[in-house]
Formats: sequence, C-alpha cells, structure tokens
Amino acid sequence: MIASLILKPGFILDKSSSKHAVKWLALGAVVGALLAASGLVEDTLAPLDEDIIASINGENIYRSQYQSYADLLQQDRPGALSDKDRQHILNRLIDEKLLIRHGQQSGLVQTDPAVRKAIVDAVIENIISSRKGAVAEEAELQQFYEENGAYFSQAPLLQVQRMVFYGPRAKARSEQAYSALAKGEPFAQVQQELADREVLSLPDTPIPASRLPGYLGPSQAAIAGKLTRGQISQPIESGDHWTILQLLDRVPGQSPPLSEIRDQVQREFQRRGNDQALRTQLDELRADADVRINTSLLQQTEN
Repeated sequence: MIASLILKPGFILDKSSSKHAVKWLALGAVVGALLAASGLVEDTLAPLDEDIIASINGENIYRSQYQSYADLLQQDRPGALSDKDRQHILNRLIDEKLLIRHGQQSGLVQTDPAVRKAIVDAVIENIISSRKGAVAEEAELQQFYEENGAYFSQAPLLQVQRMVFYGPRAKARSEQAYSALAKGEPFAQVQQELADREVLSLPDTPIPASRLPGYLGPSQAAIAGKLTRGQISQPIESGDHWTILQLLDRVPGQSPPLSEIRDQVQREFQRRGNDQALRTQLDELRADADVRINTSLLQQTEN
C-alpha cells in the first residue's frame, strides 16, 4: 500500500518483479530517508554532470546510487531490465529524496523515538560494517587469547557442603550453628547436633560451578561461588528453611587449547574490535561537538 502511494501517478508495479527485490528497494528508501533526516547524508548542489542521474531540489541522485539499485533488482530477474524497470528505479530514488526532505521539515528525528533508534542502529551498523570479514593473523589471535585467558577458561570446580534447618526454630538453630562454626567447632559435629537431615546430598568431590544451581538453587549457588576456600556463609533463608554453606575446595577452570576454540576466540576478537571502532568514532564525534550541559537542571531531575 505504502509502496503504491509513493509511485508517480499512472505507474503500476510490475507483478512479475521479485518480492525480495521490491522489499529491498522499499527498505532502502526508508533507511535512506532516516539517515538523511539525521544530517548524515550530504546535500550536494553541484550542477548536473555525467555522474548525476537527476537532481531534486538541489539534491543529486548519482550514477552509483542508481546502479546499486539496478544491480540488486537484476539479481532476481531472468533477463535484462526493461525500460519500465529502470523508470521504476528512478521513481523510487526521486520519491526517496522527497521523503528525505519531508522528514527533515517535519522534525521526525527530534520527535519520533522510533526514527531516532533506526538512525542510531543504521549508523552503528555502518561503523562496524567496515570490519566485517576481518580475520586476525595467527600471531595476533594467539596474543589476544593469551591476554584474555580467564575469559575463555572453563568454569571452576567447586566442592560445597551445607546444613539445613526446618521447622519453627529453624532461624534460631541456624544462628546457633553459625556461632558454633565461627568458634571453630567441626562442621560435621555442628551439623549432627543442630541441623536437619538433607533431602538431596551434595557431591563429596568438586563439580563444575554450572551444576551447583541444580543442588542449591540459583541464589545459593551464587553465594557459594563467592566464598573463599574454607569460608562459611551466614545463615540463608530459603523459603521454608534456612541454610549454611561452606566452600571446601575451588579448582580453577582450565583454558582449552586455542586450536579447540579458535572460532570462539575469533568471534570475540571481532566483537571487541567492533566495540572499539564504535568507541573511537564516538570519542571523535564528542571531541568535534559543542556539548553544553545544564547541570542545575540535571540536578533537579535527580531529585
């Protein structure tokens, strides 16, 4: 419906056109409008020459823009593009320019959050697109892997023991037990004297930290993961009972050989490179911009 409205009167879209190509052309028009509305597309008032297909209100449509659309449409056509196809492409580009100008005049960038988000997403994609396909040299990847070994290491192995307390006096008994443990009394002795029998016993050997939630639940597993070797937790309320944990052993996770996780390392190398490229661009934009902040008004919004 929208595509039909922006065509010149009397022009009917060729039904044999590939849906993929038509959708791409429509998307290109919208994204182009959004980018230009943000001021990211340069307005050029140069006179028409051999590289300019058309000019609308002083804004040029270049041969390269036209050819890009034509090449994309040609991919989904069995034969050469017809005159009608080429006229459709030109009409699309003209409509795009008119929509761009309308977007600028209506202030969509300043008033429409969806437009602002689309522009930001498109600019970010443009910044990182130049790095797509970049593959680190072997020495560079090896250095990155060694410098970030902890990131790629497997989860540590943890051995945890616990005591549980049920019933009306569960909290009081857990506090009494914690006090006895703090004085150095053996865990097993305190457990026998004050705690209740466990329904599900923990393994008596170190297990991957990722398996602890299956025994303790997510919140208690997180607490256990922060304990140092030998440390005892404060009594923890867990629904209808209380729990005390002790970390008996922690075996650091081992980093697998680079050859086994090369693809994972390469993806992380690429991701961090993209982040750095974006950060560098933002720093440059901030350095060139005149940024002024009304600190008094900002403070008022925090109250």
